Amino acid sequence: MKDGASFATAVVIDVQRQAESAAAEWAWIEKHYPGAMPARPRPSSGKNEEAISFAHAMHVYDGKMISALTVQLSDGTERTFYFDISSSFGR
Repeated sequence: MKDGASFATAVVIDVQRQAESAAAEWAWIEKHYPGAMPARPRPSSGKNEEAISFAHAMHVYDGKMISALTVQLSDGTERTFYFDISSSFGR
């Protein structure tokens, strides 16, 4: 089941160009989780960390390009959704 809950169940985004993938990801989120909003970035938690935790990240999983998007659901909880954007990545 492609519910976007993990890398293995990433929702496949089938668009022509990478620039279209963000809109397609949000359309899927809005359809399944009305009222969801982008989660706010969090500052790093320790002085040895150089990176900041962003609400969006890119990953490679099992040879696929995965876009991970953390959102705040309408009930206030945060959830990360995973999208397979391999078909359009780099186009």
